[in-house]
Amino acid sequence: MDRVFYESEIRACLSLLSDTDYVALKIAEDAILKDKYAPVLEKRAGWRARINEMEALLNADTTGQN
Repeated sequence: MDRVFYESEIRACLSLLSDTDYVALKIAEDAILKDKYAPVLEKRAGWRARINEMEALLNADTTGQN
């Protein structure tokens, strides 16, 4: 994998998170909605994990540890 791929994955996940930010705001206003939006929350957690994974790989790649 290369830097361009990692950065592309990070941007894609950040975009998905941005597209679903409204869910976090709704839940902050009404905790009952947490169950309703559980599938979206699970996806958001996965996207954050993917960002962390890509950032770690990107950092390893740029420091020559790959």
